Order: sequence, then C-alpha cells, then structure tokens
Amino acid sequence: MKNQTWLLEAVLQDCGTRCGVDPRRDLKIITSRLKHEGHSFLAITLPDYCKAFERGLAVGRLTPGDTPSFGWYRGLPIFYGVSWSRCLRLVVSCAAT
Repeated sequence: MKNQTWLLEAVLQDCGTRCGVDPRRDLKIITSRLKHEGHSFLAITLPDYCKAFERGLAVGRLTPGDTPSFGWYRGLPIFYGVSWSRCLRLVVSCAAT
C-alpha cells in the first residue's frame, strides 16, 4: 500500500504543480481513506467517484447524491474540490466560446 500511496502522491503533486493547485488536502483524504478502507478505496470508491463526475459533466450537473461516499462544501465535493472548480471554469469558458 505504501508504494501505491507514494505513486499517487507523486502524480497529484505533479498535477498540482502543472495546474497551480495545492493537493495537500486531497492527499490527507486519500491517506485517511486508505488507512480505514484499504485497497477498496482505490479499487472501488475512487473509480465510482470518477464515473459520477464524468456523468455529471455529461448531463451538466453533479449533486451530493451522485457521490455519497464524499462530503461536499459550497456546491462542490471536498475531495478534489479545488481541481474540480478549475475544471468546471474551463468547461464553462469553452462552452461560452
């Protein structure tokens, strides 16, 4: 599990640097969830979260009911919240042009 955490942390740090996003909160969530849920977080919960977000992009909205395993704050999931807000701003700006 340590190697997967290390790899995931390296990927998040790299993406954060490229996108100007601080991934520390997300890394804390991942570490905590892995400690409590084990590999099922990476194998089941995280892919379900990704599918819900992809469906949300396809239909134009994402609700807390779409991601019941994750908390929400101010209309966005807490997990990857900063990244999602940046992504959604890009989607909206691309749609407007």
